[in-house]
Amino acid sequence: MCRSAGIIPVMITGDHPATALTIAKRLGIVSDDGRVMTGAELSQLSQKAFEAQVLDIRVYARVDPQQKIQIVRALQDKGEFVAMTGDGVNDAPALKRADIGVAMGKGGTDVAREASALVLLDDNLPPLCMQCVKGGVSLITSASSSNTP
Repeated sequence: MCRSAGIIPVMITGDHPATALTIAKRLGIVSDDGRVMTGAELSQLSQKAFEAQVLDIRVYARVDPQQKIQIVRALQDKGEFVAMTGDGVNDAPALKRADIGVAMGKGGTDVAREASALVLLDDNLPPLCMQCVKGGVSLITSASSSNTP
């Protein structure tokens, strides 16, 4: 649904890479040959090397809050308008850094809601996607296996 609105979904999670890839495939974020970049791999790259491939990576696993900011910044440096969803305290810095932070209203923490420009009262992302105008938008979803449909 997000793709039809011109949104490129990117998933960032603290989950294991195999779990992240399984969820991303189920949600249609990546195909069977999709690549997952881990926080450990990201930490080994220079910012320049990371920015050279950031537009091709759709799934990040085992990342820390600072790396979430790094991912958002790299996408912005490539000219992307970044909307980030999140629900936890660890998402708050990246929610604030994104062009628009979107917090989960039901399941989210107060910290995530306060850091965001928009709060989804019902934690339902598809209606938001339907309202988006086509254009260069990267929607980053900070997900865990416990809060992913």
